[in-house]
Amino acid sequence: MSNHDFDNKIYHYTSLATFMNNILPSKQIKLSKIKNSRDPYEYKAFRYLGTEHDPLVGNAKFKDFMKSAQDLKLNSQYLCFTIPEKSIGHNIFYFTRWGYDRPKLWELYGDRHRGVCIGFDREKIISSFVKNRHVNVKGSISCKEVIYKDIVSRSDQLKNITLPDYYRKYRKFDLDLFLRDFEEPFFFQKDVDYKDENEYRFLLITDKEQVDEKFSIGDSILDIYYGDLVDTDYINYYYKIIRSEFPHVGLHKVNWFNGTAILKNFHDDESNVSPSK
Repeated sequence: MSNHDFDNKIYHYTSLATFMNNILPSKQIKLSKIKNSRDPYEYKAFRYLGTEHDPLVGNAKFKDFMKSAQDLKLNSQYLCFTIPEKSIGHNIFYFTRWGYDRPKLWELYGDRHRGVCIGFDREKIISSFVKNRHVNVKGSISCKEVIYKDIVSRSDQLKNITLPDYYRKYRKFDLDLFLRDFEEPFFFQKDVDYKDENEYRFLLITDKEQVDEKFSIGDSILDIYYGDLVDTDYINYYYKIIRSEFPHVGLHKVNWFNGTAILKNFHDDESNVSPSK
């Protein structure tokens, strides 16, 4: 386990191929478009059905407004992390879920325990993201924890104002004004079914179709955790390459024993074995 501050770590899961082929050589990490999310609340644009006699149905300006809102939602880009979690046991002791020890996240985002979980210094990676925005990015950015609500049961009731009511009030799409009401429900709100993911999100807000944004993360990486099903010989074989790129990070393998995550730590004096043929 890392000795770094519990409250200043966030974790990102990815496949071994993405880590080795993209993140390792470039020391960069990539955002993805919201429309590529697995969550239907995110990958589908909001629609307005209305009724037969509703004046907004067939209204050209309202259609343009909805198109602007949909473009903003679907073209914006995000990067997901999980944050550590403390809970109180029966004896008032704190039990910690760090972030690398989440079997559901390994299954969904860590290539079914064959991938990698990267532990980051939260302040440093936020700083890198913000710095990149000033240099390269067209659009505004935001970094926040995701809020979990019962969206499935009452989607519209969870917004401060619905899209039709917003249009009736302002009669136009003004980005800054729009985000005051819709940044959270559009981008930082998920159904309670995802609550265990304990997500922290980086967001690039843009209504323009553009290449997925990348930014440098080299000095913000604290630890690299390999999944339980990654072969130890493979880790040993590439140890020196990874160590040359990230000389100060902790290298670990997550082994599951009776449902508990136990770390195997890799050091210079034991990691020079070539993989068996």
